[in-house]
Amino acid sequence: MSTDLKQLQALCNDYTILYVEDDLQTQEEVSKTLKRIFKEVFVANDGLIGLELFKEHTPDIVITDIQMPHCNGIEMSKAIKALSLQTPIIITTAFNEERYFLQAIENNVDSFLLKPIDKEKLFDHLLKNIQHLYNAKKVKELEQQKKIDEINHFAEESIQELSNLLPFPTIFYKSNKLIFVNTVAAKMLEEVKIESIEQETAFVSQFDITKNERQKIKLPTPDGSSKSYWLYANSLFVGADYELVQTYIFLDLSCNAQESHQ
Repeated sequence: MSTDLKQLQALCNDYTILYVEDDLQTQEEVSKTLKRIFKEVFVANDGLIGLELFKEHTPDIVITDIQMPHCNGIEMSKAIKALSLQTPIIITTAFNEERYFLQAIENNVDSFLLKPIDKEKLFDHLLKNIQHLYNAKKVKELEQQKKIDEINHFAEESIQELSNLLPFPTIFYKSNKLIFVNTVAAKMLEEVKIESIEQETAFVSQFDITKNERQKIKLPTPDGSSKSYWLYANSLFVGADYELVQTYIFLDLSCNAQESHQ
């Protein structure tokens, strides 16, 4: 089944490629095609130059001829794989000799394309190799995100455990949403409708709190009266991505006569 050029272009437009070919006519024809597909194409006519371009630009994929002066495609591929084993390498050759294929396999070359190069076969080879790169990248991103999520979860759990050791009622918000209250705060807020503090913006507007100054507030108590508190705003940065967690600490004025007279 032929590979759709538009599909290939859509998949490859964020990738770069190194193309190494000493036959100038072939180089020109194939390069022109590759430039329609890839974000950037680096071209060399010798393995030594190709290796230097790879070291300088670290392209995502490599296409190389075998027979070239100074450094052939097998030698260059071996050097590239030593630097970046995951980089796909496609060998193009007019030779069907078994020894070339064996050498290429020994050096972890990913696929082979016989000359003269057929565009449909070239597209198929590119699609398979780029899809492999794309899938590997997505797996890595998912693994990284899983690690970040685990770190963030552990960080939040640690803060919650430590907050329960505090003698002061404390509530925590992240991204405007209530994430937890410590044990003392849970008891203090028994008579407060939880819906009224689920959003940080609603909580702040309720008491006209500023982040730089303490605010005296009153909260209802189970016996129908109310109790006064100093309310302090603070913030923490937690987790692998340093997310902002806003904290609000309540200081009971009845426990501090000096504060209650201010």
